[in-house]
Amino acid sequence: MRVAVVGAGSWGTALAIHSARSGNETVLCPRDPAVAASIDRERRHPSRHPDAVFPDGLRAEPGLGAVRSADLVLLAVPSPAVPSVLGGIAEAGGRPAIVSAVKGFEIETGRRVSELAAERLPGRPFAVLSGPTFADGVVFTAAASPATKSLNELLRSKDLPAVEKEFQRAMAAVESDPPAGVTAACSLLEALFKTIIEDEGLQLPSDQSIVALYKPVRDRFHLNPAEVAEKDLQRIMTGLISIVDGIGALRTHAGSAHGRGRQPFELSASHARLAINGAHTLAFFILETWGASKTT
Repeated sequence: MRVAVVGAGSWGTALAIHSARSGNETVLCPRDPAVAASIDRERRHPSRHPDAVFPDGLRAEPGLGAVRSADLVLLAVPSPAVPSVLGGIAEAGGRPAIVSAVKGFEIETGRRVSELAAERLPGRPFAVLSGPTFADGVVFTAAASPATKSLNELLRSKDLPAVEKEFQRAMAAVESDPPAGVTAACSLLEALFKTIIEDEGLQLPSDQSIVALYKPVRDRFHLNPAEVAEKDLQRIMTGLISIVDGIGALRTHAGSAHGRGRQPFELSASHARLAINGAHTLAFFILETWGASKTT
């Protein structure tokens, strides 16, 4: 299969490496020609997973020219870039299937990537690749895949040391790719909330944003500030809601404009660490609360 991966960030690079290792003729499509030239010359990305040597079946080509002859396009660009990239794919010609690994939605309209693709690429097969974003785990499969594969299992077992390792993996991405670290931590919270909802027989909300997923978990364990008598704890419980809301919003908006006419927000490593540590604190509190509920 001929695969074009559009977007050469941490996740796009990881997907391209994995695709080539799986035997597909793969082209990674960075926006910057200098990045493409460096990849083909050095056989590694200059800044994303620089320790990973590219497989023989993977080459780089700037722009969207490789889309024309591809059977499948993996879309791994920041959400604000999606409309223009989809327009470029339409202009490139060919009719490859589209798989989106994009997090977030169009900020101005709230439309999902699937809706944008249906508008700009009508009739084109479309799928979404979702789940925790552990790009390093995809690249360095021997060391990392088992932990990622058993994420739901370790959450169910309330294996705190193992969950701690997953957060350390998110933290490891911070210096080279702060948004990837935030996305990984946010995805861990989503996986935790969904696991609890499933195991406790709760109603899965139709809106599966992280804020909506937290609500049934919060209600199940009586973490609603209105249900807490002690005023100091009320403030902390209110803060937990803000952590969930803030991390979800940060994952969506990091590196994108907050509104028309505003400069893009460049997520710093320190801000990413703040978000990841907040997610870590919340996850461990929820896991301990969940464990205590099973013994009472």
